[in-house]
Amino acid sequence: TQSETVDAVESMRAGTADVETGVELAGKAEHSLSDIVSSYVTVNDMVQQIATAAEEQSTSAVEIARHIESIAGTSKSVSSGIQEIARSARELAQSAERMHAEVSRLGAR
Repeated sequence: TQSETVDAVESMRAGTADVETGVELAGKAEHSLSDIVSSYVTVNDMVQQIATAAEEQSTSAVEIARHIESIAGTSKSVSSGIQEIARSARELAQSAERMHAEVSRLGAR
C-alpha cells in the first residue's frame, strides 16, 4: 500500500544517507592513512639520516683518537730528540771550555 511505499522510500533515503556518510568517512580514513604513511616515510628517512650521521661521527671520533695517539707519540719523540740535543749541547760547551782552557794554558808558556 501507499503507506508501506512511503516507508520503503524513507528507509531507502535513510540507507542512502548512511551509505553517503560511510563513503565520506571512508574517504577521510583513506586521507588519514595516506598522511600516516607519508609521515612514516618522512620519519624513516630522518632515522636513516640520523643513523648515518651517528656512524660518521663515530668513525670521525675513532680517527681523531688515532691522530691524538699519533701526535702524542710524535711529541714523545720530539721531546726525546730535544733532550738529546740539549745533552749534546752541554757536552759541546764542556769540550769548548776544556779546549779554551788548553789553548790558554799553551799560550801562557
